[in-house]
Amino acid sequence: MSPLDIPLWTVRLRTERKAQLWDVPDMARELRQLTPDLPDTTTLAKMIKKWETGQHLPGARYWLLYARALGIPRGHLFALMSPPVAPRSPVRPSPTLTSWAASAASLTIPPH
Repeated sequence: MSPLDIPLWTVRLRTERKAQLWDVPDMARELRQLTPDLPDTTTLAKMIKKWETGQHLPGARYWLLYARALGIPRGHLFALMSPPVAPRSPVRPSPTLTSWAASAASLTIPPH
């Protein structure tokens, strides 16, 4: 991946972490202090490295935790992006709505 291919948010994550004088394990510890139900520090440090190199996009939960840990708005870190959302199952029309639409389509409206 060339430097031009690296998303800006990855640069912001790394720059803001380094501005705090934190290394990657420090960042992992800071995130874990906010909520202890995260992966262990070693695993979290590996995740941070992948985020900072653009290999993976952190989930919405981590966006919020990063912003809190660094004390800056989430929008600053991930500018011009929407938070990732879990995929949803496709929406299917209800049978009642479908039968109502078919009935309505067969109606004839008398002229005025």
